[in-house]
Amino acid sequence: MNEIPNVIHYSWFEKGAMPQDVKDNIQSWKRCCPKYKLICWTPKNFNVNKKLFTRRAAKQQNWSAISDYVRLMALRQMGGVYLNVHTRMFKSLDPLMHRQSFIGLSRPGAISANPIWAAKPMDKNVTETLDFVNRIAKRNDLESRLNDQPYITSAHFLKYALAPQDDKQLINHCSVFPTSYFHAQTDDNGQPLDSTAYTSYTPQHQMAIGHEFKARVHYYLKHMI
Repeated sequence: MNEIPNVIHYSWFEKGAMPQDVKDNIQSWKRCCPKYKLICWTPKNFNVNKKLFTRRAAKQQNWSAISDYVRLMALRQMGGVYLNVHTRMFKSLDPLMHRQSFIGLSRPGAISANPIWAAKPMDKNVTETLDFVNRIAKRNDLESRLNDQPYITSAHFLKYALAPQDDKQLINHCSVFPTSYFHAQTDDNGQPLDSTAYTSYTPQHQMAIGHEFKARVHYYLKHMI
């Protein structure tokens, strides 16, 4: 397989209909990537009780943690692009799809898979991250760590020498792009301020910063090595 499959995965495990802003985001994907197949993961096609992590997350009604898990599962099994429903797209992803995988920085030294992560099936980084998440699913304190996948992802790439700069990097065969690509700043009309922007993202959970961020990432890094 020479390119990442032209498939966009996304999830909706919350109860009730999608709000209009989410529908608008999905329409932006269709406009920019009209030939891509879209797969929406829901309780109808993913049994949350099948995996320990998602079963425990469901008991806490933590739908975002379930979506984080489905991201890894879908990319490992099928490959393609996983987009968070709070991601707005500005232009086609076609120029990026020849890579083994790609992801973006949320800030220098911090990887965020939340807006987007794309990979070929059985990608090494996706597989290692999913295997680690499956291991921590057995922990007694999992409920307090359900939303920690951003720190886990950052720890994984730090293990392979992610640099603390806001620059393009190739880490373990994964193209890591600067913040301007997938965490684009926008004007009052929602348009990107930087021509390199592919997406913007509205986070639903704010990541820790400073010492707390470093402490969480290095906690997981210590358990990965």
